[in-house]
Amino acid sequence: MPTGITIPIKDTSSRSNTTCLLILFCLSLAACQPPEPTTETVETTTSIHQIIFTPMGVEIAFDLEPADELRSIQVFDDTEISIGSLALSGKPASTEKVYFRWHAGQTYRFLFEAETEYQQFATSPPDQKRGTLQLGIPFIQNQSSSLRPPITLIQHSQTRIAVQTTNGELAPADFQLRIELPFTAPLIRTGRFISAFETWHTDFQIKIPGQANTGEITAILRVTPSSGQPWQIERQLPFAATTVEEVSTGVSIDKIQLPTDVKGHFFAHLQPDTLVLKQPLSSRRSSTDYGLPIAFQTIHLQNRLPTTIPVIVSAIVRDLQTQKPVLFLSLAIENRSESFRSFSAVNLKPETVTTVSLPIHLNPGLDPQTGDYQRLIQVKMWGTQQTIDQQTLPLRISVPNQRAIIITILSIALTVIGLLFFVGRWQQLFSLFSSKNLILISLFGATIFAFVNLPATILINIANAVLGPLAFLITGIFNEILYFTLLTALLTLIPKSGTIILVSTVRFLLNGVLLGTMTPIALIYLSVSALLLEIGFLLTGRGLRLIWMALVFGLCDACSVYVDFQIGITLYRLFYADWYVWLMVSLGGFLYTFIGVLFGRQLGRNLRHVAD
Repeated sequence: MPTGITIPIKDTSSRSNTTCLLILFCLSLAACQPPEPTTETVETTTSIHQIIFTPMGVEIAFDLEPADELRSIQVFDDTEISIGSLALSGKPASTEKVYFRWHAGQTYRFLFEAETEYQQFATSPPDQKRGTLQLGIPFIQNQSSSLRPPITLIQHSQTRIAVQTTNGELAPADFQLRIELPFTAPLIRTGRFISAFETWHTDFQIKIPGQANTGEITAILRVTPSSGQPWQIERQLPFAATTVEEVSTGVSIDKIQLPTDVKGHFFAHLQPDTLVLKQPLSSRRSSTDYGLPIAFQTIHLQNRLPTTIPVIVSAIVRDLQTQKPVLFLSLAIENRSESFRSFSAVNLKPETVTTVSLPIHLNPGLDPQTGDYQRLIQVKMWGTQQTIDQQTLPLRISVPNQRAIIITILSIALTVIGLLFFVGRWQQLFSLFSSKNLILISLFGATIFAFVNLPATILINIANAVLGPLAFLITGIFNEILYFTLLTALLTLIPKSGTIILVSTVRFLLNGVLLGTMTPIALIYLSVSALLLEIGFLLTGRGLRLIWMALVFGLCDACSVYVDFQIGITLYRLFYADWYVWLMVSLGGFLYTFIGVLFGRQLGRNLRHVAD
């Protein structure tokens, strides 16, 4: 009796099920546990922005560095309660105001929401009953003296100190303003605040002597309320005196753009240095146009010096021949200054580029004229008549290209009519041709696509890189000479009306399906070109006389090229020099087509002999 090893068998199914249930139970417990709280870290910055507490809230200055785009500014008190906010939609202004009620001696958190959030802390003044004192040359500046770079003053010149004071909560109150200068006696003004938070401003004209160098201008405001404790504020304004020649080495015009908007954004889709009046000159007689800018030009000024430079930027439009101001490009007569200039005074920040937008006005009552003019942009130091830098640029004034608009509208209408006619009469059109003719037309359409469209598409980028605007000298060999060689050969074999339409349709479909160039512009060009060539083919007696056919086809293709330019000008806002348009029309449109027709007739005759 055979013997062997007996292995006891245990039931493990229940154990496996129990293990799976335990694992699922543990996973369920883990899923039910609340997630660990995530703390979003917000970057805390040191004093990037100067925060000045005012009676109604704060003023935040963004002058020290180019500000990023901000979405909002929120203010929190020491208990983390939001007490003020400001919604923004882009880059902030040089000074933004946030209104809220603050208390003396408390620290507030300012949360700036940009692409990333960052925060800054500021402590309010210990005495809320006090007012404020601001000063600057020649404009008010918000930065404190510790953050403010010195402002440049020109020796042997005049300038002004602008001062603005705001009363505190106690009124009425008498005040004394004292301006201390290192090179002259103190300047003193007195006055009286009638109400709380009243604002008073003035300016002082000062002369800068030749021996002035560097120093500080100190402003001291003493306020004595009728009831309450008097208070005093002191501000310093650092300066550096120099000569115009030294400033000229560090300040220059970086670039000038026209047209722009009031914020200096350049309209890249418009032709530079050109003003296109939106309406015909004869209709711009409405009084609503008086005093309103029609465009802006933006001047980018570069300051390479470590000090703030106060300058005046001016622009004037002059006649090219007489160099006299153009009167109709100025304000209305009752508002116009004798200089016919637009100007702006600005402080150039140290070691940065500052943009200044100057308006251009149009006075329709002075008979505006289209043509070429000259713009003179000058930068002068504040308080002097000496020019630091200047540039002369062209200005062209034109009206909308009515011819291009009319040609585009007619071309679109022709395309729509042609499509409707083709869809409604396609059976009658095909009945004019035998099956052999249709096969031959399709063959020629495919041949034109393979030997014309494909090489031209491949070579267009290379030709543009090498020859630039003269790339059509290379691409025209395929698009014009070779195309009309094959087209004329087909017309020699099938001299029937409708042949050009059918072969152009085959070419268009292949080009659109295989190369992805089935665009409305291409369809409009196809319709215009096919119709003109069909008319020209009928006028030549269906190609009976070779020279006459070459001349007519050349003129038809030249018209097609010209129409293509006008469509691009209207729909794509393209701009071409007149010489370039006529060079393309005469050489790429007429001459190349003329040569292609001559070659095509000989090719067609040879193909006919082979077929026979």
